[in-house]
Amino acid sequence: MTFLRYDAPEPIVKSGRALVQLRQAVEKLGGRVSWNHRLKRATAVIGSRKLVANMRSLALKADGELLPSLRMRLVNGRIWLEARKLAQAFPVRVKWNSAERSIRIERRISEAPKAGQGSPRKPLS
Repeated sequence: MTFLRYDAPEPIVKSGRALVQLRQAVEKLGGRVSWNHRLKRATAVIGSRKLVANMRSLALKADGELLPSLRMRLVNGRIWLEARKLAQAFPVRVKWNSAERSIRIERRISEAPKAGQGSPRKPLS
């Protein structure tokens, strides 16, 4: 079994919640992220699943379903959100290593992505 792994560099930890950069995490997991400047909205896609982060209303939707998120924020032009929200939106596993204060996000891949869905990458360590 092959995994794509993303080891979050220095996640932001606020009130016991670990935040990761949306674009960095999704792209490392083989997905893509687009930004609509006019609407202040990011759309992340992995496979057939979609996550929309609206920075005006701070609403987060996974495949059209609202995900409550009080921790999403914009820092230096980057969207940060709770790592566990990625697990709610996409078929990924999120693991917190308290000793190292780090996050590992894994996505199992069984076949090459279809056209336009990114390309498989070697697992990250």
